[in-house]
Amino acid sequence: MTSLLLECANILLVAIEFFIFFILASSFFSTVNPPIKNALFLILGFLADYTLLTISANYNVALKLALSCFVCIAITRIIFRPHFISCITVVLLFASLINVFDGVFLFGAAKLYHASQTDLISSPGNYYFLAYSAKITELFFVAIIHQWGKSRFHHRMSTWGDYLRITIFPLTILICVSVMMTA
Repeated sequence: MTSLLLECANILLVAIEFFIFFILASSFFSTVNPPIKNALFLILGFLADYTLLTISANYNVALKLALSCFVCIAITRIIFRPHFISCITVVLLFASLINVFDGVFLFGAAKLYHASQTDLISSPGNYYFLAYSAKITELFFVAIIHQWGKSRFHHRMSTWGDYLRITIFPLTILICVSVMMTA
């Protein structure tokens, strides 16, 4: 694969993740801006996220995750204007979901092909096949959450305390998955 094709594949992966994040956030919050303004904010958020991920490519995973979460929190505050604790909860849920699905796909493929995870992703073709397969599954799962969440959260006002109580769940998952993937 050429470097241009690899860069395009990386851009598309980040764009899909950002789209998944927007769908997940819109499951819990209603937008307050006109659609054109939201689209502009999403594009700017994606560009900021991709730029920060590119700059921090040589750093550890925790820094990249923190930078991505920061961008997602900012975009959530701008587009949906919920309480800060609610933003953090949804962003942690998103980060947990992405990490769990990516980890499960990699682990499952390694077991299915009787190969180590490192050997499996050493080829760009294998890596992008697994990554896009995981993103399609994540998108499907988040679409289900969106249908469920819209009917539950848009008609009632959830307080930031409600979100604070459930923050422990995605935070615990995120920590566990991060520790297991680096061990």
